[in-house]
Amino acid sequence: ESYAAISEDYEHLSVLPYFSISRALTKNIRAFLQYGKASSHPTTFELVDPDTYAALNLLPERANAIELGWKGSRTNNKATFNYSVQGYHQIISDAIASVPGENDGNYIDNVEGLMMSGAEFYAKGNFRISDGHIISIQGQASLNRHTFENVADSLPGTPLHSSSMNTIYVANQWSFGLMHFWNDKMPLHNTKEDWSKSHHRLDAWTAFSAGNSTWQVGIRNLLNAQYSSW
Repeated sequence: ESYAAISEDYEHLSVLPYFSISRALTKNIRAFLQYGKASSHPTTFELVDPDTYAALNLLPERANAIELGWKGSRTNNKATFNYSVQGYHQIISDAIASVPGENDGNYIDNVEGLMMSGAEFYAKGNFRISDGHIISIQGQASLNRHTFENVADSLPGTPLHSSSMNTIYVANQWSFGLMHFWNDKMPLHNTKEDWSKSHHRLDAWTAFSAGNSTWQVGIRNLLNAQYSSW
């Protein structure tokens, strides 16, 4: 068995501007609009064809993204609450993808047509019941509509919707937590005919703190051991 070294020179200079505008609508609510340009360089496995060892000479992926949303907060003597809602639209140029070749094989190339759109929501509240007793609730949810024209009807591995919620109750030295996850169905391949099922997961734990030490015990994937929340 013999080994051959593969050398590939890669260098690329990118200008990545970012602009953001925000305005206070009320004392506790602020709206924002932002634009950013990003670049993702080919990985080591994408710079060289794994079968022929030929240099692929790929360009980095370039993303133009715009995001619109607002943030808010409320605070009183016993509670604090923060939230944010935003929608985004992103167009990726020179996306790196596996595409069909002329001889029924696949090869990696830069292609156009990848767009990512969606909406995201985040909220967190801390509620003081009494001295030493606090409940913290944090939740997030997303709606994803990602398409890849001429390559895939929907991006594999991206659920149509997802959410999670983390609840922690602190009682002096003790704390108890629940973390719930939900993923909607998601495509497994570059076709809408093969989708994974939607599923829930739940983690539960309790902890005890004394001095500089904390002991914790918990159970992961309590609702469904077929899926992992790690």
